[in-house]
Amino acid sequence: MADAKEKMTFHDLEPLICDADNMMDVLVNMLDQTGLTSNEVVLTDRDRELISFMVNVAVDMTQKVRKAYYEAFEGKAS
Repeated sequence: MADAKEKMTFHDLEPLICDADNMMDVLVNMLDQTGLTSNEVVLTDRDRELISFMVNVAVDMTQKVRKAYYEAFEGKAS
């Protein structure tokens, strides 16, 4: 019996792409709210933790999207 993930299509990438895009929106909004786009920035420890967390999640998500894209492009399963 063939594995359901054996043949990935570009359509299968939609949830990964949308999740990564949404995470980037959250990250940008957080950066705007904390004032990181201004010249003078004061961050709480919690703000630094949240920003670090979101950056790491966004990086992980975009790496998954990239990997899935190339696997779908090459016709391989992940």
